[in-house]
This record gives sequence, C-alpha cells and structure tokens, in this order.
Amino acid sequence: IVTLYVHTTLRIWMSLHWIRLHYCYPEFITDELINEIAGNEKVCKYLDMPLQHISNPILKSMMRASTKEHTISVIEKIRSKCPDIALRTSIIVGFPNETRQDFKELEEFLINTKFAQVGFFEYSREADTDGSF
Repeated sequence: IVTLYVHTTLRIWMSLHWIRLHYCYPEFITDELINEIAGNEKVCKYLDMPLQHISNPILKSMMRASTKEHTISVIEKIRSKCPDIALRTSIIVGFPNETRQDFKELEEFLINTKFAQVGFFEYSREADTDGSF
C-alpha cells in the first residue's frame, strides 16, 4: 500500500504545472519551506499569509500563535531568499479592544511591508469560536 501511495503521489506531483501556497501562517513557515519555495520551479513565487493583525495584544486576543517580531522575521527571511515573491495577507479591523495605537501599528506595518495584495475585513462575532466576544 505504501508503494502504491508513493507512486500515485509522484505521478500527481509530476503532472502538476504549478503549486500555489495558501493559508501559510507565519508560525508554520520554516527555513525548509522557504528554501523549497525559492528553489522549486513548480512552486509559485506567491505566498498567502493570513496575518489578521500585527499588534501583539490583538494577536493574543485573537488566540494567534505568532507575534509581530516573529512575523517580521519570517517575512524578512522569505524576501531574502525570494526577492520577487508576491506576498498576500488578510487583515481584520475593529477587533474588540483594538485601540488607535493598535490600528496605527497595523497601518505602519502594512506601509513598510508592501504586500502585493491585502484583503481587509471588519470584525464580526462568530458564535462558538474561541475568539468571539
């Protein structure tokens, strides 16, 4: 069964023209993944990182595993290995207890980071989620 799985996976992999990575949370982006993106011609030089915010207090309230410092470090590593990569993110604004300072920090981060694309969403409470208030 393992051999069949390996052969099937390889056949599928070889038939793909390209691979685009979505929902790559910063805490799961490793040096190994960055090297694969940089060195594998089948992997699009495009990465979707749904950050939601950059302010550490808001990230903690959202129960996100990453921090501002870690996220910036990951983005710097990605750009050093793949200078032409297109980075995309999605942001939530209006999260409960978001201050003007949190918003300003987010604004400065977005200006400095220069994402290729950013999707903005207004916070809305979703029942039965850990981050709902």
